Amino acid sequence: MTRVAGILLAALGALHIVLTTAFNHESWARWVGTGLWAAVPPPGAAFTADQYVLWLTLGSFGVPLLLLGLVVAGVARRGGHVPAYVGWGVGAWALLLSVVLVAVPGWLVLVPAVLLARGARHSGALSRIASLSRSTVEERTAT
Repeated sequence: MTRVAGILLAALGALHIVLTTAFNHESWARWVGTGLWAAVPPPGAAFTADQYVLWLTLGSFGVPLLLLGLVVAGVARRGGHVPAYVGWGVGAWALLLSVVLVAVPGWLVLVPAVLLARGARHSGALSRIASLSRSTVEERTAT
C-alpha cells in the first residue's frame, strides 16, 4: 500500500507540473525569450499573469508532492515504514485544498493519503506480530 501511495503522489506531482506547464506555454516562451528575471517584475510591483503562472508551475506544491512520492516509494521499496502522520497530514492538506479550491482536483491526493495512513497501520500491526513471534521463538528455544 505504501509503495503504491508513493507512486501515486509522485505521479500526481509530475502530472501537475507537466499539465500546468503545457497549459501556460506562452509564459514559458516569454521567460525563455526575455529571461526569467526580466519576465517577472520585482516584489511590490503589481502581480502579472507570468507571476501567477510561476506560482502555478514551479512554485506550486507539484514539486514537493513529486519529491515526497519518490521518498515514500523509496522507503517502501527498501522495506521501511512511513509514519501514519504523513498520511494524515497529506490527507488534511488535500481536504483543505479541496474545500477552499473546489475547482482543483486536490481530492485526488486523498487516495494516496488514505493508503499511507492504512499502510502505516498495517505495517505497525505486522511489526508487532513479528516481534511477538520472535519473542515466542526465543522463549521456546531458551527452555
